[in-house]
Amino acid sequence: MLSLGSGAGKSAKPSFVSYVTPEEIKITEKEAYKKRETS
Repeated sequence: MLSLGSGAGKSAKPSFVSYVTPEEIKITEKEAYKKRETS
C-alpha cells in the first residue's frame, strides 16, 4: 500500500500542478506526508 501510494502521488503531481497554485501544492504535500506518517 505504501509503495503504491507514493508512486501514485508522484505520478499525480504533474497532472494537478498545472491548475493548482504553488501554495495549494505545499498544503497538499503536507497532507500527503501526514497520511504517510499515520499509515
